[in-house]
Amino acid sequence: HRAQYFNVPDGEKQSGLEKIVSSGQAKQANSVGNSNTLFGNMSAAMEVPIPKIAACLHAIDNGAHSAQIVDGRISGILAQALASKVGTVITR
Repeated sequence: HRAQYFNVPDGEKQSGLEKIVSSGQAKQANSVGNSNTLFGNMSAAMEVPIPKIAACLHAIDNGAHSAQIVDGRISGILAQALASKVGTVITR
């Protein structure tokens, strides 16, 4: 029955459909770093970004209210992130 995918069971934060979508997004975010390019293995010439979205979703799924992605190469960015919502903010 389709209703099972939209029902949020007692004690849960997500419906079955939301869990499926979150799981798929996290898996896709993790696989991005493992894919090859059209030009062969260019790992030495190309920097592959760390899959940050999956880590944010994991934190939120485990109780965090939100997660922020900021550029750690910028001096003082953590203080700015604590003071305001700089960077990318992910919430549920």
